[in-house]
Amino acid sequence: NGAVFTFDQRATLPNNEPLFCLGFSPQSVLKRAELQVQRSAGNGYVAVSRRQTDIVENDDDGMPCVTQQNGVPTAIITGIALSTNPQNTEHTQIGSPFFKDWIPGMVNLSQVISAGTTGSLRPRPLSLFTIPNPGQPQVRKCLDIPNGDLRDSVTINQYDCHGGANQLWYLDPRADASNPAFVSVNSGKCIDVANGSVSSGVNVQQYHCHGGPNQQWGQSFFNPQGSGLKYAPKQATQANADMCLSVSGGPNNSANGVPVQQAACVNGQTTNNHQRWFIQWK
Repeated sequence: NGAVFTFDQRATLPNNEPLFCLGFSPQSVLKRAELQVQRSAGNGYVAVSRRQTDIVENDDDGMPCVTQQNGVPTAIITGIALSTNPQNTEHTQIGSPFFKDWIPGMVNLSQVISAGTTGSLRPRPLSLFTIPNPGQPQVRKCLDIPNGDLRDSVTINQYDCHGGANQLWYLDPRADASNPAFVSVNSGKCIDVANGSVSSGVNVQQYHCHGGPNQQWGQSFFNPQGSGLKYAPKQATQANADMCLSVSGGPNNSANGVPVQQAACVNGQTTNNHQRWFIQWK
């Protein structure tokens, strides 16, 4: 038996779905295998070889596969574990095709970087962080995509700053230079107010970039007191709703994993550390 994997299964592969996989033989020769989904199995899928000449071996753990429609790849699936049934017929366990979201995200990210490049000067990513307790400026909490998740609608949270790709963002001014979008280095997706809501307490998520006002953020300095920046979602500003990018739970909340929200701005006070953001350029 091959390695054992636990796979995310939030998308569905239909039975009899053909899969086209690429791997390398022990002699480092590129090989192509055609598989067919037989059934779902726990957190993954079972697939069988469609041709007797297609051999999937233990060394192929993690080989990429694609589904196709009319010859066009539609989803990437990674992670294969070999197992054997009593009839000694090869089977593989296939991971979820949620990686299909990753390709358009990376295309978008490359376009953002390309649009911001002038000659040899490339744009730099940044992290956004708060300081929950001004008396402890070394304790910083960054805007974070939990576990580097690639899917749409994943709630963004705060977490200890570590400089990973899931805490880095590019500014994208293409749709509105005064209200740029934030594009994740990890997923190529945008910081998004769910459903374009203008209500306070709505979680902020990552979502594929579409240039809408609920993905555009106006930046301004806090006034009259203190330092730091506040970010106002454009769709709320257009509706005359005074909303800010905010850590849920109010000021001084330093817990990891706390959701980030759109919430009513706390202006003219010193108790708004949860809405006061700072930039660290990578």
